[in-house]
Amino acid sequence: MLPVPAVVLAAAAGALFWFRHSTLEWGQSETLNRVWSTARHALRALPPRAVLRAFVLTVPSWLLESVVVYGAAHALGLELSLTAAAAVTAFTILFQVVHLTPGGSGVYEASMTVALQAQGMPGGEALTLAVLTHGLKFAYAFGPGALLGVLAVTGLPTLSRIRASREDSKRAGQFEIVAARLWNVLNEGKPFTPVFVLGLLVLLGLPHLTDGGYWTRQAVALAALTPLFVVFYRYAFPLHLRGGLWVALAVAMVAFRVVDVAAIALVLATYLGFTVVLWGSIYYHLRIGTAWTNGFRFWRLVLENPDPTSGNFLEQVPKVLILVLLSGFLVDHPGPLSI
Repeated sequence: MLPVPAVVLAAAAGALFWFRHSTLEWGQSETLNRVWSTARHALRALPPRAVLRAFVLTVPSWLLESVVVYGAAHALGLELSLTAAAAVTAFTILFQVVHLTPGGSGVYEASMTVALQAQGMPGGEALTLAVLTHGLKFAYAFGPGALLGVLAVTGLPTLSRIRASREDSKRAGQFEIVAARLWNVLNEGKPFTPVFVLGLLVLLGLPHLTDGGYWTRQAVALAALTPLFVVFYRYAFPLHLRGGLWVALAVAMVAFRVVDVAAIALVLATYLGFTVVLWGSIYYHLRIGTAWTNGFRFWRLVLENPDPTSGNFLEQVPKVLILVLLSGFLVDHPGPLSI
């Protein structure tokens, strides 16, 4: 028996196919006929391949949005399955066709709150989750745009000047110098690991922002993990040695019984957002003028990259996951590390 979403999707696709090829008219109503004909003409103007391509690219993005909802719920300590998160996301996106406010503010929160309540979540918790989720989406959607806005205001239209000649670098402004150095930190594999992990731990700790005890335990956990930070910073794991990192990750998860789905989802989403979107798409477009879709090619390089840079999925992800998961374990189970 087919699941209901598959039946609804098939019915919608069939309705659109019929509408595209229909010759039905609405009697004597000129207004209704005009709207009907305009919509049908617009649908016929869309090449089927373009529609299929848009569908293939859009659905994964919506699934990633549902991961944000799922991760935010678990960060707040709320019970929400991944299937329910996907359903809530789909319902919320459906209502985004009604643009009454900039960015869908208010409409997004209202529709998601209703959808979450339909899943059995209390109204107050549902609204809190909706506001947090929308805030996170605003952050990662407008963050790169804000950065580019700063670059435009400071007279830096492209990032090519960051890698310019020595003669040009003498004329570089302070902002350009700082931006270049920050980029080098994130580009190189060794400094990337600790910097990225610390950033993730800050994000994971946002729900405990005013809890002094939490941050004290977090500081103690980081101190306890310092030797592991040093090992991951000092040594690269070329080629087949990277398999050992994944084995170490599996052993750590089994030995400490730590499977934090929200933390894992945040690590994967943030890492792919940095490497594929920011690096593979935005950076290369601004630097050498590649297409905005370059990220779809770049992600394969991230998976196959043999160099010990930040763009090496097989080395960086297990390192980051080990540090993040063990840090979370020590924060939740301070034991002899308590002070």
